[in-house]
Amino acid sequence: MASKNISITEEVYNKLIRIKREDESFSELFLRLIKSQKN
Repeated sequence: MASKNISITEEVYNKLIRIKREDESFSELFLRLIKSQKN
């Protein structure tokens, strides 16, 4: 799988890390958040 780098602020990172599950990658987190927005 190809990968991409993105830049985010420390504030955004801290918010993401709080909602990220322990066994979840950031890619999985983003997919979960995107799916929840479609509903």
